[in-house]
Amino acid sequence: QVSSSDIDPDDAAAIALGWGFVVSPAGTWLESLFAEGAAGAIEVMVAMLEGFDAWPGSPVPLPARPLALVAALSWLGLRALTRPEPARARRAAARFVALGAALLAPWPGAARPPGPEVHVVDVGDGLAVLARAPDGTAVLLDAGSRDRIGVATAAVGPLLRELGVRRLHVALSHDHADHARDLGWVARRYGPETWIGPPPRPGRGASPDAGARRVRVRTGAVEAVRTDALVVLAVRGGPFEGNEGSLALDLRWPGEGGPARRVVLCGDAEAHGLAAMLRGPAGDLGPLAPGPVDALLLPHHGSASRHLGALLDHLRPREVWISASDPEPPALAECLRRGLPTRVTGAGGPFTWRPARDRDRSGNVGPAGR
Repeated sequence: QVSSSDIDPDDAAAIALGWGFVVSPAGTWLESLFAEGAAGAIEVMVAMLEGFDAWPGSPVPLPARPLALVAALSWLGLRALTRPEPARARRAAARFVALGAALLAPWPGAARPPGPEVHVVDVGDGLAVLARAPDGTAVLLDAGSRDRIGVATAAVGPLLRELGVRRLHVALSHDHADHARDLGWVARRYGPETWIGPPPRPGRGASPDAGARRVRVRTGAVEAVRTDALVVLAVRGGPFEGNEGSLALDLRWPGEGGPARRVVLCGDAEAHGLAAMLRGPAGDLGPLAPGPVDALLLPHHGSASRHLGALLDHLRPREVWISASDPEPPALAECLRRGLPTRVTGAGGPFTWRPARDRDRSGNVGPAGR
């Protein structure tokens, strides 16, 4: 049996409130009260995290740490707190501090690629593409999705950490959610050296880092990034609105000790904006230089553009990529009709392009590196 003296007053109050929630009409009011309290607590925690993020040097993107070292750090912390002897507690605390500093300090990143490298992330109906050069230059085009959440934290962020990207350039083709939604998160954590194209709207995350060099493109081709290992041209047909004002990136690796490589990544321009990239007002060649190119990312997730044939004829790609949730987007049929090796993220998931990758006998790109 349990007497009244066995029940703490706080427990009694909690039990009374619980039964009141179950059996009385006041339950609805109590539920709303608890919900508001929980929402308020979450807001406080988010505000605290945002405050910590505002500190100098935070947030710092760190690669994943071995579980064994994290477990050892936790064990040393417990030892320091529970050792009764002051000398042993101090030694455990010193080891805890040393190991903690080693875990928090930046470690050497992943090895730089020996040649050109492009990672096409599977973000469903959206776009996120990361290109790298042997000197460590990394360029991210877009980061967003229309039908998936967590593109930054579940896909782009882990990729940047895994590759140990330290010097990042960011390009935004145009400010639509399926391209721009998660770029604010990337900007806050990686502080890009260069921001190419329009900034994301305030409601879609942070604007470009204050220290980033801005590159604006109204019409034509603008050299946005140049290193010894990679040249990035930002191409725009004209100051059009919406999809037709999208940028395309023309990536060129000079090819020290090997052949030069070129990859073109299109945004969403598929009508007059794309036509202006291919042909100027007088019918001359437009700002997008003719091919051949090693690879071409088709515009607007492989839509049925009436300029698709002209684009393929102009660039003469060796292979074609499509970022879409649809495993068989409309443009796929024309690519297969022309016998072009084609990769669709909706069918095969994310992949990594490296020029040295073997092809199978059917001409399709072989197994992806990722």
